[in-house]
Amino acid sequence: MPELIYGARVTAEADRRAVVLNERRVQLFLRVGAVTVAGGRAEYALQRLAHVLSGGSRWNNLDATVPVDWSRLNTELRKLVAAQPDNDTMRRIGELLDWATLKKLWLSRNNIVHADWLEPPSGALMGRRLYRDGTTGTIFGSYDDLDRLANNLSELTRRLHELLDDLTPGGKPSAEWAWPEDLKNRSDRHTRRSEG
Repeated sequence: MPELIYGARVTAEADRRAVVLNERRVQLFLRVGAVTVAGGRAEYALQRLAHVLSGGSRWNNLDATVPVDWSRLNTELRKLVAAQPDNDTMRRIGELLDWATLKKLWLSRNNIVHADWLEPPSGALMGRRLYRDGTTGTIFGSYDDLDRLANNLSELTRRLHELLDDLTPGGKPSAEWAWPEDLKNRSDRHTRRSEG
């Protein structure tokens, strides 16, 4: 009689292993995707914060002076914080950057996103990574570790949005994210090009 595993009917041991492995892949991909999306949202909020602190409007497009990677964003934001040590908002930004650094959020995010994940034979996860300096590393973890990282990145984003809301009183709260019309139109054009 067939056994029901993750909604699939299996009759042989090989089928059972294939269904279980597939489910583990799905769980891994869901979590790596969650880390990727949460990391992208955090990075964009950091870029927006750097833009606003440098005198830009919260709602206009970012310009080429805004760094696009975490380490440069972190450096630039810390310079802005150091320039106004008595400002409460700047102190909060510094504390948030310290928290993110302590949690190793960006290093962990990069490890997860850029790893070559090995097939998860059990609940343990293992990935390999080649770094820019030519060294390699092995990443060990669990689904819970990936969930925790995605949650911490989401918490970073939430706190960045609170700071942005404080810096731009009377503006639309950043948590109510909307797709800007100019980007929507570009996206529509891109979609049409990629479909045809």
